[in-house]
Amino acid sequence: MKLNTDLEDGRPRLRLRVFGAVEAWSWTGESILPRGRKAQAILAYLAMCGEPTVPRRRLARLLWSTRWEEQARASLRQSLMELRRSIIAISPELLCIENDRVSLQIAKVWIDGIGGPTQVHRSICPLQQDPNTFLESLRGLDAAFDRWIDARLAASELSNDLLYSSRIVGKSAPATQFGDGASDDDFTTGQSEHPRTDRRSFG
Repeated sequence: MKLNTDLEDGRPRLRLRVFGAVEAWSWTGESILPRGRKAQAILAYLAMCGEPTVPRRRLARLLWSTRWEEQARASLRQSLMELRRSIIAISPELLCIENDRVSLQIAKVWIDGIGGPTQVHRSICPLQQDPNTFLESLRGLDAAFDRWIDARLAASELSNDLLYSSRIVGKSAPATQFGDGASDDDFTTGQSEHPRTDRRSFG
C-alpha cells in the first residue's frame, strides 16, 4: 500500500504551518487541523518542543494552568481525543497517547518555513519569517502557553543572531536549542497567585 511505502521511505506524513494562522495538512493536501484551538496548540507543541515524548502533566500545565487537577486532566483528555481523530485518518502511528505521556513521530512532520526536526532544533524562526506571526492564532489560550511561545521566540532570536555573526566572522555558530535544562515548571511560574492552583499537584 502507498501509506506503508510512505512510512518506510521516510517522507513526512504531516505538514504544519506555524506562522500566521496555524494550519495542518496531510502530505496530499487534506486539512487535518483540529477545530479546537487547544488541540491545535497541543499539536504545535508536540511538533516543536524538541522532544518525541511529552508528559501529559506538562501539557495540562501549559494549557489549563488555572484549573484544578481533575478539570485540567479531563479537558486535556478531550483535546487529545480530538487531535487523535484528526491525525488517525492519515497515519495512526503518528500520535501515541498513553496514560502519562503523549508521543508524536516528529520525524514524520514537516513545518512550513522551517523544515524537519533538525531545523526546528536549531531555530524556530528563520530570518525570512516575521517572528510576530509565530503561532499568533494560538495566543491567549493560557498565560503559560504564551510564555512558552515567547521563550521559543527568544531562543530563536539568539540562534539567528549567532548565525548572522558566524557568517560575518566566518565561523560556525554554536547550536542553540530551546529546552536544554528546562523543567516542566519553567512556563508555569507565578501560578501560585491563583487561589485554585496553590493546592494543585499533578502526579
